[in-house]
Amino acid sequence: MTNPSGAADAVILVDDAGTVTLFIGAAAEPRAEATTNAEVIRILLEYAAHLGRPITAATHYPSGHRSLHKFEPDGTVTRVELTMGRRTGGPFMPDSFPTVDGSDPAPARAVVPARQKPRAAVARSGLVGAAAVSIAVLALTSSDRPGTAVTDEYHDQVISSEVDTGPLEIPRPVTDSPQPPTSTPLLPTPEPSTTATSTPDPTESATPTSSPTSEPTSAPTTAPPPGGGTDNTTDDEPPPREPEPPAPPTTPGGLSVAERTGSSLTVSWRASAAELGVTGYAVYVDGVRTDTVGGTSTTIGGLRNAVSYVISVAAIDAGGNVSAQASITATTLDTQAPSAPSGVDISDRSGSSLTASWGAASDNVGVTGYVVYLDGTRVKTVNGTSATVGGLDPATSYQVSVMAVDAAGNTSGRASAKGTTLDTVRPTRPGNLTGRSSIRQVVLDWSSSTDNVGVTGYAVYVDGRRVTTTSGTGATVSGLRGATDYTISVSAYDAAGNLSPSAVLEIKTKAEI
Repeated sequence: MTNPSGAADAVILVDDAGTVTLFIGAAAEPRAEATTNAEVIRILLEYAAHLGRPITAATHYPSGHRSLHKFEPDGTVTRVELTMGRRTGGPFMPDSFPTVDGSDPAPARAVVPARQKPRAAVARSGLVGAAAVSIAVLALTSSDRPGTAVTDEYHDQVISSEVDTGPLEIPRPVTDSPQPPTSTPLLPTPEPSTTATSTPDPTESATPTSSPTSEPTSAPTTAPPPGGGTDNTTDDEPPPREPEPPAPPTTPGGLSVAERTGSSLTVSWRASAAELGVTGYAVYVDGVRTDTVGGTSTTIGGLRNAVSYVISVAAIDAGGNVSAQASITATTLDTQAPSAPSGVDISDRSGSSLTASWGAASDNVGVTGYVVYLDGTRVKTVNGTSATVGGLDPATSYQVSVMAVDAAGNTSGRASAKGTTLDTVRPTRPGNLTGRSSIRQVVLDWSSSTDNVGVTGYAVYVDGRRVTTTSGTGATVSGLRGATDYTISVSAYDAAGNLSPSAVLEIKTKAEI
């Protein structure tokens, strides 16, 4: 046997012998086979409670008739629908039905007159749990079909009546009966088999009804219309239409970012409208629901620095209906500073400039440049990992510092190195150069030179040839020839090797006697 399930959550098949088979979902094999109504009810109520939502069960009878029941998680059977089939012959309901407490079946004794048009009487029970009973009574007769026996079961009793003529009457439940038993309630009884015959009164018909929204009531009975006469109700009167479900709330409007930090985003929106009233707003981050708020703004924390997120908001009404989502993409602020540059070094120098180089810094988004400071004063910004600072004084020490910066303006710590410009300044010329000659030598004297760093000595030249150096302001040049003219010059020099302009003296040694 295979599952004929359509849109219902479960399908109940009743065969000519009254045997019940239950399918659940799209399973190909039955959940319960050759079982009782009470067992089927118990299974379906447990299934609804397990799912946490109502389920529907479609019952198919051999006659082609179908009924639809809803089973609530709280154990209530809340609705019954009945659809008439086209099959007119053959049995479609057993003559007896199981009772709620599992005792022996009671016979069906109510007789429907023959040749009546088919009519459906649907009753709804609001009882909960094991006392839930839904009553569906079907009276089907035709000119060539005998009366049909039906049963109305309530609590543990089988209520029956025999009617020779006139419409089917369903007695009210016995009000002084015991409290509903705790055993599992019954499904609607199977369709009756065509076993009884009777001559119907053509002016009357059975018209039991029940409101789909009323509280549980006793089975209705047929009464003559007020003032006498006949019942003019037509058989093709449409069943009452179920009310349209309320529309979901409108989508929140104007979703925008009101404030942002490195780890949070504050969003706001315009209020939604709903028939049942908006009770709150669900907030989603990248598709994951993170919060439900009552107002029209919220702050989402715990976010990562400089990361884009999709923020969505949906309205919720009192019935739990959810609107479409309004969404916006927003990015947290970049508040993370880059790392400091590494290995700052003075890689080149001159008398007026210093060139520094360093290792690249890192950043969560990206380093956009480096700020260069000289002795604490910002002098330039460069994109690469080296910079030359000019306009400096010779032979002067400076501290060069470098700081990384990113696109958000976050700055790293500074990395520094000291460097000294080259000494390119010459000492001043020695002054007042004088000499005293003899046959073989000349004694020289001069005044001191000055230097930006300091004079370290003086060089003495004879006819352009360096003959001696001295740290003082005088020197004796020996080994000369007598009676000979010489050009003697003196230059000061500093530690960097810079030479001053020369002081020049023309002198002649004495002749031999």
